[in-house]
Amino acid sequence: MNTIDDLIVGLTNLVEDMEDGLASRSSLEIGESLVQASLADMSWLPQRYRQPEKDAACQYMLYSDPKNRFVITSAVFWPGFVVPVHDHGVWGLIGLYAGSEHEERYIRVDDRSDPNYAQLQTLDTQENQTGDVSLLLPPDDEIHNIRTTSSEPSCSLHIYGGNLTNVTRRRFDLETGRVHTFTAPTPREGQLA
Repeated sequence: MNTIDDLIVGLTNLVEDMEDGLASRSSLEIGESLVQASLADMSWLPQRYRQPEKDAACQYMLYSDPKNRFVITSAVFWPGFVVPVHDHGVWGLIGLYAGSEHEERYIRVDDRSDPNYAQLQTLDTQENQTGDVSLLLPPDDEIHNIRTTSSEPSCSLHIYGGNLTNVTRRRFDLETGRVHTFTAPTPREGQLA
């Protein structure tokens, strides 16, 4: 698998198989192998989709499924950039193709009765290197934060089970428990397929 078209075909087939029910851990593991195969040779991704923004994060739209079943983006994080603790609201596959990142995963341990409050507990931490893929599966395995640990920007493919600009998401303050709702900004233009 060495083109965006190959990845789109593989993901379309996977999503069609998942349409009868919600995404499951086993279906995302199949998707993980698709993403890993794409990460093995990223020569298909033009350089303009790997461009960082100083001291920030930027995201480029690579593909948006016409039926809104999934999107593929490229995300680039400046060295040392920290993505706050957040959720996604949809399944996801995140594959690192350049740099390295520290990822911390959390689970909610409160009763979820107050939409403005969440108590989180750390599930695990991992050091993601080139070729690693993280799986996100709501509602219990999708809350995380990421910090770029490499001296160069980290770059990753993000595949989500829907367009995140249409999903109300949450950002979590670990110290106060406060929950902030938000919607993701629209990725930069540049659809490949």
